[in-house]
Amino acid sequence: MSPWPTLVGLLALAEVLIARGDRSEARAVLSEAHAILELYPDAGIFPDLLERQERKLRKTRPSRAGSTDGRLTERELEVLRLLRTELPVSELGKLLYVSPSTIKSHVKSVYRKLGVSSRKEAVEQAYARKLI
Repeated sequence: MSPWPTLVGLLALAEVLIARGDRSEARAVLSEAHAILELYPDAGIFPDLLERQERKLRKTRPSRAGSTDGRLTERELEVLRLLRTELPVSELGKLLYVSPSTIKSHVKSVYRKLGVSSRKEAVEQAYARKLI
């Protein structure tokens, strides 16, 4: 059986894992791809593709505690508490001394971690989970 489809899959999986911040799993997948390539010295473009993914992995910073397991960071909790108000994003940014785009980023992360898609749902989930 040809190793090329497996390598394509491993490299694609590594890219997803890197994007999700799952560095240890990405490292394991890239290690598996590396082992396959050792068996095929004339692997065309695959060694370059593997090196590119390894560079991406090296460039990514380790995720902060609580950011990948669904728990909210302290800053996200601060933003979540302010979502109870009807203040616009620009005002929330002023209160926390950050830009509106930073607030939007925190809000997006809060929504993702709580599994919601609106401010109202986020606040309801926060009360249900006793986060606020």
